[in-house]
Amino acid sequence: MKTMSLRFRLVFGGILLAVIPILAVGFFSDMRSSAALNRVSGEHVVNISKDLAAIIRIFLADQERAVRQISVSGTLSAAMAAAAEGRERNGTEISALDAELAKIMGARGRCFSGTFCQ
Repeated sequence: MKTMSLRFRLVFGGILLAVIPILAVGFFSDMRSSAALNRVSGEHVVNISKDLAAIIRIFLADQERAVRQISVSGTLSAAMAAAAEGRERNGTEISALDAELAKIMGARGRCFSGTFCQ
């Protein structure tokens, strides 16, 4: 450093005194903001997962309700007994089951058999 002029040493030292703190503050703020963004995005993913789980739970409860409604009626067991006996084409039980399923589908709308309704 002996061959460097005083002017160069002052300029170089001034630049170092200005740049090093700026780099330190920038690195520190980058680390803090990255950690904060990761935390917030993790919370967001958890919230979305909880919302989707709630939607699926509601959908499955609705489907279970529909299955229970169909299975509780005596029409289904009568139609199954008729089908087991081979009376599927001319049995009134199967016609009654068809009518009951049509009534349920009409009440539930287009969303009867699909997960996503449009």
